[in-house]
Amino acid sequence: MSSKKISLLPLYSGDPAGTYLVMNNAGETGSFKVLRETIIGASGSAGTSGVSGSAGTSGSSGTSGSSGTSGSSGSSGTSGSSGSSGTSGTPGSSGTSGTSVAQTLYFLEATSASITYTLPGSFTEDPCRYSIVSNTVNVSSGWFNTSTYTFTPQKEGYWEITATYDIYRNTEAAMLIKKNNGIVVTAGSFGAVAQQITKIVYLNGSTDFINVFNVGGAANSRSQFAERSWFQARWIGE
Repeated sequence: MSSKKISLLPLYSGDPAGTYLVMNNAGETGSFKVLRETIIGASGSAGTSGVSGSAGTSGSSGTSGSSGTSGSSGSSGTSGSSGSSGTSGTPGSSGTSGTSVAQTLYFLEATSASITYTLPGSFTEDPCRYSIVSNTVNVSSGWFNTSTYTFTPQKEGYWEITATYDIYRNTEAAMLIKKNNGIVVTAGSFGAVAQQITKIVYLNGSTDFINVFNVGGAANSRSQFAERSWFQARWIGE
């Protein structure tokens, strides 16, 4: 046998059954031919296939029943007639207007006696000397102290205070109203003679009090009398 590489041998295309394969022994000392079936084992013959049974016949489909007829629709009932509208009632008569009640007047007036004295200068506060309670309406004359010239009303609410006094000093002069010793309004001018002042003030009807003062830049002797120097207090509401 000539020495050839396996890659140079021709390709076998016949039935491999009963053919030989070339292989070396385990020690690589010799080459041998070996029957192919010795290596991979002979294949057993396949058993014959059993006979298939015949397929059964399908039963025939039953016929569908005929559809029933639809019932006829019932007729709609007639609508009832609407009732007639009722008549509207007559409007009620308007109530009578309430009668107005006149507000009660509460009033006090005090005036100066006919006196002449020197008004102080240097803007020193001088009490306006209303020493005579000349008129009262529904109030007590005791609400005005003619010694301290102090008005202390015993009715709570808003009081309109108006006062006038001769404050002439031939220089700047003014009047002022005080509530509980605190100024609530002042008014004056240069060369004023009979100055008038007004203010609405809330008084608590027990302890709140009012005083009226005049001040000026220079001292001057002036005469006071009822028609020129007066004080009025009028209650206007709560």
